[in-house]
Amino acid sequence: MPNPATGISRRSFLLASALAAGAPAVALSGCSSNQSKSAAVTFGTFVGAANTKAYKTFLDQFTKDSGIKVDLTDVTGDYVTKMRTELIGGRAPDVFLADDSIMGQALKAGLVTNYSDWWKKNTAKIPLDKFYPDLSLFCKNDSGQFFGVPQDANPVSFWFNQNLLDQAKVAQNPAQLQEAGDWNQEAATEILTKLKTTGKVPMAIETNWWYWTSWITALGGQAFDDAGKCTWATDPASLAALKWIFDQFANGNLVYAGTLPKGQAVDALFYSGQLATCQYGRWIAPNLQQVKNFEYDVAPFPSKSGKDFAPVGILVGAICVNAKSKNADAASQLVADFCGLRGQKYRVELGAVVPTIEDKSLNGAVAVAKTPAHGHWYSDIAAKAYHPLYLSRNPDGNAALPGTIDKLLHDKSDYKTFAERTAAVINGEA
Repeated sequence: MPNPATGISRRSFLLASALAAGAPAVALSGCSSNQSKSAAVTFGTFVGAANTKAYKTFLDQFTKDSGIKVDLTDVTGDYVTKMRTELIGGRAPDVFLADDSIMGQALKAGLVTNYSDWWKKNTAKIPLDKFYPDLSLFCKNDSGQFFGVPQDANPVSFWFNQNLLDQAKVAQNPAQLQEAGDWNQEAATEILTKLKTTGKVPMAIETNWWYWTSWITALGGQAFDDAGKCTWATDPASLAALKWIFDQFANGNLVYAGTLPKGQAVDALFYSGQLATCQYGRWIAPNLQQVKNFEYDVAPFPSKSGKDFAPVGILVGAICVNAKSKNADAASQLVADFCGLRGQKYRVELGAVVPTIEDKSLNGAVAVAKTPAHGHWYSDIAAKAYHPLYLSRNPDGNAALPGTIDKLLHDKSDYKTFAERTAAVINGEA
């Protein structure tokens, strides 16, 4: 099942608007109520109509095993704003999906339960101590206590249309170049330049953070320092990577998605064969399996060495228990099963996510995937990936960054100005 926090719907998930105090409450069906006697919990997330069946299949099994009934609500529209409003209004579901911005604010406001307290009495039910540390940071307070559990994750990767590469007479595709140890910045530039001859769009970039941080770190820059502060305005290698991106704008190898005709989404362009490459995670694999008019594959981002798995951004969401839940134990059991080994393996085997738990069986489930051909690389890509702390520490900057990038690109700012102003937003200095 495509992951609602880390899957294709992530775009809308990240479109977090500021919470308007006193805004009208948004009705989510199945809100928290006194259900302790019936061992029932409500679960708010967004999955999309196409994926609801897969969710319910898993939850039906959970109910069969535990006796706890789950009322699933698939929230449509602006999930972040709706869930924030429900939390503030005291009507959020017992269990809910939280992105970085929801988690950061909910943790500060005491709206989510301390999951570590429950886990210490139920350590056999979920390997909380084996979750990848970097993917769990945004769920913890300063004392290291968990207030949410990462459900699964999705590192960004480099997808390509093989038919367009053939049409452009590209001798070695990015996956073959990676295997040969030659998938670097120069090779990427050469491929994108050749792809222009097809008359299709070689590559497109959006305003989501992962495009920018991933390109910077893949090409040898340092997006953040050890304290989580954005450093790409002062790090020479980061500035060189940004210059490369802006050079690709100038020579036509790259287009800004915000300048595409209205209604043309990057993923839809790739599915239709009008875009040669895109930078998404494993979440588009199920959609691509429906595509019959071209061959495709995946590679890591090009790296400085040409042979390493480049460090890139990884998307991750967390599942939390509402602090006002009147059935917190049952809710915590659902979180343990959904985010634990059984739940993650179920979703990993469906081919849209990678695990957040260090476990051989989960990585093995990724490795046996046959679509795309090099999909087994996802565990290797995830092992080098990172999740920026600013997303939860500075939710205002998180929400403001896409708009800032959009304005800078429409104003045709140079790469140095771009670096200075975006870093200031990320660091809460603008």
